[in-house]
Amino acid sequence: MARRVTSDNDSDDEPQAGPSNSKRTPLRSARTPAAQADRDHDDDDPNGEDEESTDSPHGRKRARLDVEGRSAKLGKSSGADSGGRNRSTRASTVASAADDEGQEGENDGAADEDGDDQDGENGSEEEEDFRPQVVTQPRDKDGYVPGSIVRMKLKNFLTYDDAEFRPGPYLNMVIGPNGTGKSSIACAICLGLAFSPKLLGRASEIQSFVKLGAKPDQAEIEIELKGSAGKKNVVIQRIFKATSKSSDYKINGKAAKEKDVVDKVRTLGVRVDNLCSFLPQDRVADFAAMNSMQLLRATQEAAGHQNLVGWHDELIGLSKSQKEANTNYNETLTKLQHERQQNERIKTEVEKFQQRQQLIDELAYWEAVVPWVEYGEAHKAFFKEKELLREAKATFNELLARQHPLLELVNMWEKNSTKLSKKYDEHQAELKKLKPRLAQLLKSYTEAEDKTDNIQINLDKLEKQEARRKEEIAALNKAIEKLEGEIRNPPALPEPRANIDADTEAINHALTAARDAQYEVKQALDALMAECGRADNGVKVAEREHHELTQVTQRRLQNLGKWDLASAMAAKWLEENAGKFRLPIILPPAVSVSVPDHRYQAAIESCFSVNHMKTFVAQTQEDYDMFNECINSSSIMDPRTNKPIRVNVWYRPNPDGGPPPFDPSQLASLGFDGYAMDKIDCPDGIKGFLASEIGLHRTPIALDERRISSDATMQAIGRGIFIAGRTKYTVQRSQYGQKLAFMSTNPVRDARTFKDTSASPAEIQEAEIKIHKAREEFARVRGRYELQQQLLKEKDSDMRRLGAEKTAIDKREAEFQKASGYVAGHQVKLEAKKTHLSDLLNMPSVAQQKSKLRKDYVVTLQTRNKHLQAYNETFNKIMLHQHQATSTALQQIQASVNSTHLKGMNTRQEARIHAASEDFKQRKERQDAEKVRLGQMKQTVTEQMLALPDNIRARFDAENKEGYTSAYVQEQIETFRADLEMNFAVNGHVVEQYRRREQAIKTLVTKEAQLKKNLDRIDNTVAKIRAKWYPALKGLVQGIGERFSAAFDRMGCAGEIRVSETEDYATWTLDILVKFRSSERLQQLTASRQSGGERSLSTILYLMSLTEYARAPFSLVDEINQGMDKRAERAVHDQLVETTCRGDAGQYFLITPKLLPDLTYHRRMRILCINNGDWLPEERIGSLRSLLDNYVANTAA
Repeated sequence: MARRVTSDNDSDDEPQAGPSNSKRTPLRSARTPAAQADRDHDDDDPNGEDEESTDSPHGRKRARLDVEGRSAKLGKSSGADSGGRNRSTRASTVASAADDEGQEGENDGAADEDGDDQDGENGSEEEEDFRPQVVTQPRDKDGYVPGSIVRMKLKNFLTYDDAEFRPGPYLNMVIGPNGTGKSSIACAICLGLAFSPKLLGRASEIQSFVKLGAKPDQAEIEIELKGSAGKKNVVIQRIFKATSKSSDYKINGKAAKEKDVVDKVRTLGVRVDNLCSFLPQDRVADFAAMNSMQLLRATQEAAGHQNLVGWHDELIGLSKSQKEANTNYNETLTKLQHERQQNERIKTEVEKFQQRQQLIDELAYWEAVVPWVEYGEAHKAFFKEKELLREAKATFNELLARQHPLLELVNMWEKNSTKLSKKYDEHQAELKKLKPRLAQLLKSYTEAEDKTDNIQINLDKLEKQEARRKEEIAALNKAIEKLEGEIRNPPALPEPRANIDADTEAINHALTAARDAQYEVKQALDALMAECGRADNGVKVAEREHHELTQVTQRRLQNLGKWDLASAMAAKWLEENAGKFRLPIILPPAVSVSVPDHRYQAAIESCFSVNHMKTFVAQTQEDYDMFNECINSSSIMDPRTNKPIRVNVWYRPNPDGGPPPFDPSQLASLGFDGYAMDKIDCPDGIKGFLASEIGLHRTPIALDERRISSDATMQAIGRGIFIAGRTKYTVQRSQYGQKLAFMSTNPVRDARTFKDTSASPAEIQEAEIKIHKAREEFARVRGRYELQQQLLKEKDSDMRRLGAEKTAIDKREAEFQKASGYVAGHQVKLEAKKTHLSDLLNMPSVAQQKSKLRKDYVVTLQTRNKHLQAYNETFNKIMLHQHQATSTALQQIQASVNSTHLKGMNTRQEARIHAASEDFKQRKERQDAEKVRLGQMKQTVTEQMLALPDNIRARFDAENKEGYTSAYVQEQIETFRADLEMNFAVNGHVVEQYRRREQAIKTLVTKEAQLKKNLDRIDNTVAKIRAKWYPALKGLVQGIGERFSAAFDRMGCAGEIRVSETEDYATWTLDILVKFRSSERLQQLTASRQSGGERSLSTILYLMSLTEYARAPFSLVDEINQGMDKRAERAVHDQLVETTCRGDAGQYFLITPKLLPDLTYHRRMRILCINNGDWLPEERIGSLRSLLDNYVANTAA
């Protein structure tokens, strides 16, 4: 089967209705004379020059036709296969036309890039304008901007043997049937400019792009980029083999490294790694899948001010530094305050330590003075020893004389202390006796006071009792008078006794019968009561079993929440609001579907995607809309992201996944155990989703892989999925040629979601049915019980009626008995009342009772006053003894202190006497040795002076010590020693710690100042960079948003671009919000919420809105119109032509396999038709322009 050569259309077909060159007309317009003149002018375009053909090694010719059908450069064809037929040979036919018109004045807005950069660097920040402007590229005379693609040449690349392309400087529409290699152009651009294959979303290794069967097995990509103004174009070549991951590069024919190519490409501003400027076919879904932070970064990289990303990165880094600096500053400040507080806390102890140190120095000084004074005194004593002997004896006698009165005083104070102590004990003993008596008197007083209160209460009661007695006497007189009258006139008998007896016997028989009937009803009611209890117990058992099963469902919900919190939150909301829906909303398959046979769990789980697992299923359109409104359009917030939750929900009016591929017998003959749908338990409401969306009813499953012939199954199933053992087979058919089947395999991973072998939804549903039946049985028994209760009420009513009749007969009996015993009864009552009246009349008078109570009251008052007087006297005695005891105790303490003090004085006095005696005895002996001792003392004083610390010796040398005596020096020593004893020792470690902390405080003060300065510097830097970045970003987003909203308005939809700001610059986001129906609200564009067509429309409109601000020299989108309806596709095409064909627009590639008729056309467009396929004709088939002319003429006719 041969593929026919198609042709392209270009600017020759544009009719000229006036002088304007921006008039847009449909592609199917008739040719005008002006258009013919333009065509003749375009024929001279160097891009359309004839090229001589060359022969291939196998004698085949392959042609590239221009608009006139002239032969162009020939490509090489591949050889023949073993069957003699030509192997799959592909040729590229790219017809292009120049677009000279419309380029006038294009260089007027071009500016020298280097000059602009220099001006921007030298200008002040106040003068620099960061508002986004429409990017005007420095366009050359040929219309191309630096970095745009002038030419491409491919050899052995994917579907191409040898092809060359010359795109135009504006919009390039690359069209052709599926499989001809349109998307290969996008791949060639990416790989030829040294970008990673991973950007394409296809194969990740470069060798995968070499054409299969190519000889030699290497591919070559050559791309000619427009050079900077006044410089040659840049030709980049990349050569790579199918057997190696490495590539060889050339720049302008010279060998180069990959880094050189990357640097050269980036110098020209080419950005293939940004989805906003380069969107290949397999990455279209990735654009909608980008999160808001990635979209913001991609937008900044692609458009607006060239420093946007740099500023943003600086702000992110500075924000982190700012947090760290702020943390360090606060920590340092806190530590400084803490150190100061700690030193302030121990400052008093340090001062005490310094005072103690001063006292120690004073004591050391005076102790150092002692030897010096002793030496002086000894020196004098040497000459006055005899005089001193007499004086010593006199001193000794004097001390003895002074000791006697001191001893007398000691004895006197000891006696006084003993006497006072005895007196204090006497007072305490008296107090011990008086305190119990005081408590007893208080108790007696309280009892007497309570008694007077009771007497007063009884006096008040007597008046009321007397009034009641008089009333009762009057009533008794009237009753006695009435009884006496009735006794005088007794009544007659009401009726004969026989009548009463007959009625009594009849009513007794009736009551017995009614009582028996009532008993039978109660027996039946008790039986029903027991049956009711059993039915109620059955309900409880069923509910308990259901609860145990639903606990499993709760665990599965918890597992769902671990990997998709939004779906778990929606399920919880659904549980609480189930009454809002007509039919139940089925929980996602991760919860509602179970696989009872664990052997099939992994195989069946492999049929589900993540989105399938977390999709809710509605059973009516009304419930579907209600669920979306309550969940996806509500403000239920995800606690982790603080954003509204969004979940998948599915509904189809009549879901149908088509019939299964095999009937049961065929399925068994192929070796399969059954279909996946047969191996699961699930609610009926979700089966439509499992069939139409996942195809479980069409997926055969076999546990034993050995029983399955994969080739036979592939031929039999045609297209679809089957699972054998641990392998999942996907069968597809080629879209071309004989549409042969081919198959891919994937291993089946262990089940994670369905591995829970607990209760299935069917079991839960069965438990619910059991509960329903148990409740129905309980209701049935309860109804019978209530009927029996009603019957019992009727029997009770009969009993009450008969009881009333019996009461009436008993009343007649009583009246008869009353009449017959009337006189005797009244006589008994009369006697009783007379006796009671006599008792009342004989009661003591109120006056007598009051007189007695008043006497008791007076006696009690006297007793109470007596107790009170005794209490006061006892209390005064206690206070007196307490005062005397306290005074005595103070006197005894003073006497004891005086005695102790005098004893101490006496002890010291005895020591002095002893010292004087010894001195007197020894002076004579020391007198002879005094001279020698004085010499020794002098030597000792000298040595001690040398051993003194410097500060003590300096003071010793400086001070005048004349007049110092041992007593004076000793007094000073005792004084400072006493002061030292009062000044408690302070730990020297505290002082050392204080000094170290003082040094640390100085260091921290310096550090705090440095950190504050650094923090201020960072804050200022952030403010300066933000002052540049934020207006530029805001202006850019505002500009893009205005164009994006306007584009959606023209489509009858709504769209909006927003920047979400946070404290952390790294989490700023750019959100695309769209609305395609008037009943909806604006919703964020995601990879799952909108349909494929809606995502494609939103993506292309955003990219077009971005185009005017784009910095890249060229942009590319591949098959972005797939999934759009005709209205949207036409509107998008019109806006795309308008945006990309303006004089200030850059180069743009639109790759599409289909076009609608009567689309808008602009002279600056260039249409590249891909003519590539098997068995292209070797010879020329004529002029492409002639074919187009004939087609237009026939259409017009």
